[in-house]
Amino acid sequence: MPAVLFDVVTTDVISRGAAEEILTPHRDVIASCLYNAWDHWTDHTALTVPVGPRTRASIVYDYAVAEAWKLLDGRTGISLSEQRRFLLVSVDDQLLLRFKKFRKGLATSGIRTGQQRLFAYQQLTLEGMPAMTHIVAGYLLDEFQRDIARAAITCSVGSRRVWTIDLARPAAGTIVEIGPPFEPAPTTIVRSALAEAQSSESGT
Repeated sequence: MPAVLFDVVTTDVISRGAAEEILTPHRDVIASCLYNAWDHWTDHTALTVPVGPRTRASIVYDYAVAEAWKLLDGRTGISLSEQRRFLLVSVDDQLLLRFKKFRKGLATSGIRTGQQRLFAYQQLTLEGMPAMTHIVAGYLLDEFQRDIARAAITCSVGSRRVWTIDLARPAAGTIVEIGPPFEPAPTTIVRSALAEAQSSESGT
């Protein structure tokens, strides 16, 4: 996999029209990575206590990464690299995509590491590859946090949005899997210290 460098460069952002043309063969597959990840969260993750939005987003991200390796790796024009849980997807050596959860207004949040700042400001480069326009494929939950209300690909420079391409949920059976079948992570069970103590006292 290509190593990530932290060189600061000036990158011209590809227009929305040009991006749509590049993404057309892969648009439904990228959308499937997001929608499938959320479906895996709702179908395979059983928690006995509520979790915060950050924990949920982290688990869904892991599912999206697994889907990307299964559905995108090996497609013509696509290459994937991953370092420190930061997956980057190169599309035709022109677009560099990452997955994220959106908050209101399709903005992204999270801990701003040096690598993430370079990506946000269109300044991250990969060794041996040309400068590419950085884009984010993400999802926004409905007001009840129960389902995806909107999925989209956005292009920004810092906090300034340049363009947005919406992603519809692909029809069932339209995506051909390339990699190994999805294997859900072991069921995660969270128990409080009080519950553990009560269980020990009762001998269960």
